Amino acid sequence: MISVITGDIIQSRKAENHDLWLNPLRKVLGKVAPSSEDRTIFRGDSFQIRVPAEEALNAALRIKATMKLTGVVDVRMAIAVGEYGADGSVHEEKSTELNRPINESFGTTAIQSGELLEGLKPARQSMMFASGDDHLDRELNLMLMLVLLVLDSWTAASAELALLLLED
Repeated sequence: MISVITGDIIQSRKAENHDLWLNPLRKVLGKVAPSSEDRTIFRGDSFQIRVPAEEALNAALRIKATMKLTGVVDVRMAIAVGEYGADGSVHEEKSTELNRPINESFGTTAIQSGELLEGLKPARQSMMFASGDDHLDRELNLMLMLVLLVLDSWTAASAELALLLLED
């Protein structure tokens, strides 16, 4: 299974110095998605990464903590998870998709992540999850809503502590 996280920086235009959040964003994306094929920053304050599904939540939390640590901005993220075969194998046509850079991906998971991100701002959510399984999505998004009550109010100090705990 693969996960695509699409995100954008909240209040990025209000920051006087974009390097205060852009450089940490580049650094954390490089850590959570080491291959440059699996990460991209676009439109100045948006990004997309592809990571194994089992690493998605850790990656999202590390990105959130890093942006909160800047003390300047926050982040909004949509996490989509998809499977490439009933047995976990990669179908030939999907294999081509995995070999394509994330910024050129037309895979269902990448599209689902982008579409989910578009609904976050109107829903006043900073993070949501989509898997295609409505029951699982409802359960996980309810849990995320509760967790986000804490995460969205992290101070720089609490974000720094969280980041230390999340990193290998």
